[in-house]
Amino acid sequence: MQIKLTHWQSPDGKRERVYIEAPGHPKMFGEKKAAGKVLWAGPGLISEEANNLAALLLDSPLPDWEGLKSLAKSRAAPSRRASGGFNRGGWSGSHEGRKGSTLEEVSNRSNPYTAADTGSLDATRMAHPIPEPTKILVDHREPAAIAEGLAQIPNLEVEVTTLEVGDYLVPGRFVIERKTTTDFHHSMTEDAKRIFVQTNAMVELEIPALIIIEGGACAQRSLQLNSIYGTLTYLSLIQGIPVLETLDHRSTVYMIAKAVRHVCYGLGYDLGLRASAPKKAGKTDPLAGASYTLESINGVSATRARALLRHFGSLIAVGNADVADLRAVEGIGPGTAKAVYDTFNAKV
Repeated sequence: MQIKLTHWQSPDGKRERVYIEAPGHPKMFGEKKAAGKVLWAGPGLISEEANNLAALLLDSPLPDWEGLKSLAKSRAAPSRRASGGFNRGGWSGSHEGRKGSTLEEVSNRSNPYTAADTGSLDATRMAHPIPEPTKILVDHREPAAIAEGLAQIPNLEVEVTTLEVGDYLVPGRFVIERKTTTDFHHSMTEDAKRIFVQTNAMVELEIPALIIIEGGACAQRSLQLNSIYGTLTYLSLIQGIPVLETLDHRSTVYMIAKAVRHVCYGLGYDLGLRASAPKKAGKTDPLAGASYTLESINGVSATRARALLRHFGSLIAVGNADVADLRAVEGIGPGTAKAVYDTFNAKV
């Protein structure tokens, strides 16, 4: 996920912030406080939500102010501009970072990530770690470096064994088949068409399945593109097995760790539905539609919307509640309670 980090300083120099922007998430910021501390805030976010979202977007433990400021500068070639009024970012003052970037930085953004970039991935320090001891079975034919990397992750218990199906298996939860680019191409052209035998067996397990192509499906020219794309669409759309690409062993370890976290324990935070299409939100999940409706109210984040629905049991009950009842919900302050009440009681 691409994020934008923008350092901001007020015209009088008394206030400094680093703004974080990411697709599908509210714009938020960390503000410099005394003793190098950072206050995280954003529209409709309570303090805990802001801290959790910042940790998620930065994908690391929350830094102090100097660390955050350095991170903002390191993510992009600095480009500083002073403003006496409001500029394109909408904030008065001086800015460093993504907005107002230099031509060199813009050019560098078009360069693809390579294995040299995966040093920034640390599966042992994920913002939302694996919360409980979880066993993952690793086929003994897989690279030892991957098994060793997985074994270092807190709460991930690795058992090297012989797997009949897949290369990585969390029993009863999901299975992963890992292939290098070379092996992926060979498995498509062998007489037995090994890739399809393997994926058929994965489908029969009736648990979520994933194929990881380490190095990428198109990193070699040993096959024609039409053959590669035909196989990818068949695996993804006909068999229903997603195909993801990683750059090297380190990024494969990170991908598997994320899979364990998400499949077994969820994201670790509430995903705001206001970033998704409104008609889709409630088409198959009425609760999602109700949450989407509440998130349209000023001050109601995804977490607050779910809290309201859990407390009252239905969207109708939320609408019938008075301000005092609404304030009884954890995380709902007086301003938000009034906004919810006024919204449901607005008259034409």
